[in-house]
Amino acid sequence: MSYVCGTYNSNEEKGFTLIELAVVLLIISMIVGGIVSAQSLIHSARITSVMQDITKWRTAYHAFQLQYDGIPGDLDNASEYWPGQTVNGDGDGLLNTTGNQITIDNGYDQDFNHFFIQLSLAGLIEGEFTNAAPAFLPSSNANRDIAFPKGPIEASFYIPSSLRIEDFFHSIAESPDGINVMLFAAPWGDASGYFLSPVLAPKDAFIIDNNMDDGMPGTGNIVGSFSYIWGGPLEQCNTSMDAADVDIARYNLSNQNKACRMAFTLEED
Repeated sequence: MSYVCGTYNSNEEKGFTLIELAVVLLIISMIVGGIVSAQSLIHSARITSVMQDITKWRTAYHAFQLQYDGIPGDLDNASEYWPGQTVNGDGDGLLNTTGNQITIDNGYDQDFNHFFIQLSLAGLIEGEFTNAAPAFLPSSNANRDIAFPKGPIEASFYIPSSLRIEDFFHSIAESPDGINVMLFAAPWGDASGYFLSPVLAPKDAFIIDNNMDDGMPGTGNIVGSFSYIWGGPLEQCNTSMDAADVDIARYNLSNQNKACRMAFTLEED
């Protein structure tokens, strides 16, 4: 029997060199940076999608007015166009809801519940919408999914309403008159009504407002506010929610949390 003898070479089992470690760390940092950049791009795309959606709803709203001489959801002869598929509105020109709290006095036959249904039936927007049960009760919150379109931000929906912009700014619950708007918020309900919670950080609300309007939370055709029902300081979305400061308030850009819900006028100035 023979044996093969050799010498031990320590270089064959050496670890990583500093250069090799540097290359590995560089690759890891590039991967992490790429993930962060991708997340930022996705978030930016969602903010852009909100702006595109609002433009789409506004365009459809005005096209409906021209074709039917009325407001979608409020049209007082809607059943003549689409018998058995929707109900007549009261024809008062308003989407009868309120700003902070959407009341449920008239169940699912309120104007705002049929806004998207009638736009879809008119062929002015894509998608099918229905309202088989009162939308705004805890036991039937899932009905939101079939009556209103979801937004691109987590838990967000688009809810048509009528309100006074100045009231929405400083979070007054009851606004029985005013103008027609599209609300962008996270809706949730209890036995007394349906409430609209914040979905945007002030920075994102400012980007939307600044690109589409005047960049001010209390003026113009776009208003941002924090819901007092949600709790916490009222200045979480804006630097002030006092009615006297409506013309000078700014978005509270130092707050990185979701603190803003928004109202977009459908009847632009």
